[in-house]
Amino acid sequence: MSDHPNALPSGFHIQEYELVRTLGSGGFAITYLAFDNNMDRGSAIKEYLPRNLSKRELDNTVVANSIEAQEEFDWGLERFLEEARTLAKFDHPNIVKVYRSFSAHGTGYIVMEYAEGDTFSEYLERKGTLSEAELKKIVLPILQGLEKVHAADFLHRDIKPLNIIIRDTDDSAVLIDFGSARQAIGEKDKHLTALVSGGYAPIEQYSSRGNQGPWTDIYALGALCYRALSGEDPYAATDRIKNDPLVPISTRCKGKVSTEFLKAIDWALTVDEQERPQNVNEWIRAINGEELTTVISKSTTDSSNKLKKTIVAAVVLVAVIGIGAMVMRTGSPADDQSDLPDNPAATLEPAASTEEQTELADATSAIDTDTLSDDDLINEAIAEFAAYQIQRAAGDATSLQLEPEMILISQGGFEMGDTLGDGDSDEGPVRSVNFEQNFYLSKYEVTYLDYARFADDTQRDLPQTSNFGVENKPAINVSWNDAVAYAQWLGTQTNQSYRLPTEAEWEYAAKSGSNTNYPWGNDIQTDRANCDTCKVDNSEDGTVKIGSYAANLGGLYDMHGNVWEWVQDCAHDGYVGAPENGAAWQTDPDCSRVLRGGAWNSTPYQLRSSYRNWRPASESANTIGFRLVREN
Repeated sequence: MSDHPNALPSGFHIQEYELVRTLGSGGFAITYLAFDNNMDRGSAIKEYLPRNLSKRELDNTVVANSIEAQEEFDWGLERFLEEARTLAKFDHPNIVKVYRSFSAHGTGYIVMEYAEGDTFSEYLERKGTLSEAELKKIVLPILQGLEKVHAADFLHRDIKPLNIIIRDTDDSAVLIDFGSARQAIGEKDKHLTALVSGGYAPIEQYSSRGNQGPWTDIYALGALCYRALSGEDPYAATDRIKNDPLVPISTRCKGKVSTEFLKAIDWALTVDEQERPQNVNEWIRAINGEELTTVISKSTTDSSNKLKKTIVAAVVLVAVIGIGAMVMRTGSPADDQSDLPDNPAATLEPAASTEEQTELADATSAIDTDTLSDDDLINEAIAEFAAYQIQRAAGDATSLQLEPEMILISQGGFEMGDTLGDGDSDEGPVRSVNFEQNFYLSKYEVTYLDYARFADDTQRDLPQTSNFGVENKPAINVSWNDAVAYAQWLGTQTNQSYRLPTEAEWEYAAKSGSNTNYPWGNDIQTDRANCDTCKVDNSEDGTVKIGSYAANLGGLYDMHGNVWEWVQDCAHDGYVGAPENGAAWQTDPDCSRVLRGGAWNSTPYQLRSSYRNWRPASESANTIGFRLVREN
């Protein structure tokens, strides 16, 4: 029915609904196509199943993963059903209709209209770009529906091409998959990541303290219009804070689309939320050419100065806290918890160049201390400044080393899976795996600054830091596709062969000869790993520096906790049919990919050596990183 191991089977009955197939799944819920036997029609049913908080038992009931997760699961379930009750009040042809909600099998279900047709993403892939008339036919009715939603103090929060369906029946558009409950749960529940969709999420959605409102959905629709007219997704909002690379749509499509419409889109895509249209009616009037010049002209200068001062303050703070003396990891152990490596060749010179001193002086003269509290902007500036430092030093072959420190993993065999019988069904059946060749696994997770060199060299966007910092921290917000590209790039740069580990290689190295939940025993203990309840003190959530905890018996650091680690394999609901030689099990190039090891916000249960997680290959999160295998 689906590559999602927890999806209910085709033919399964939930009250009067018979499941036909899975429509989609994520870390929060699974959506099915079902047949309503009472009403004799197809319906879409969304099942609340937060992957990191719950699991499905053999009798198909859903239970919390642990006692600790129960409270968060219950709180999220109430938000899920509460959203359904709110959406059921809306009756608009361009907003998905919610028929009912109910509780069953230990969880909650929302029954909705099944809008049959292509997603707007598929529609655009087929058509390329749209004319102004075609786009307005889609956007204006959605705006009219959103006006009703916003009037009820409700937001969508996840508008993007995948969440709009173009109906087969009449080519009308319907907005689906509201993200308000997902956003609320993500802000409360440390096991779920915030709702951010690339170039469609405005800056305020990157922080739980962001000021969200109708302007948040308007930004996303502006981004959708940008994609439909230009053929390209806009840059992520965090990449637009300083030296905005986004070419205004009024420049890109000048002469092809009315000036009023283009300016309205540019207005919706203003980074500062206070300078965007504040409600749907205001933006519709701008689209129609009413009052746009007056509204924009009174705020553009103030907005530009405010944002400039905020960024300047962030850059100055970078200098104050010593990013100019940032350390690049070259494979030296982190056991001594020192911020500086023993090898001076690995350190970027702390003395500022003439160019840096000039920029710093200019920045200092314009600093506004009131802006220093904006953590998101500050950390993005830190990341950008770090990338600049990397670029400046890249020409000096002695200043940085590309090759990560590797640990030899000797050939041999082990029992893969849940040997204790305490895990999930997808951790079995236990099987014997034998490796006929040695391989090398990186001693540490790939760091943010390691990855930043690759991003700079290949002109990729830097991943978000999520306010966790960058110095000796693991790379985060990196998709499986990104990790594979990094391995290929590193191989080219070093004339070596790098790749992601297979799932069997990862577990073999993680267990290091042990037959317990963790290489140190069956209990999680404190001061062993960075996870939700593993910390010795009440330190803040987020990643820690690589090597902050003791290595396992094989000399590998952070195999458990800190960040989930991508492996090569496709996700499967068990090991029946898996290769016995430890090779990657790749059945579909478009499959979801396996993650191992748990993260900083995971439960001890999820840190077990045999525990398995998975995500789409294109998905990234501030809980996901990776390490590499070298084959020669």
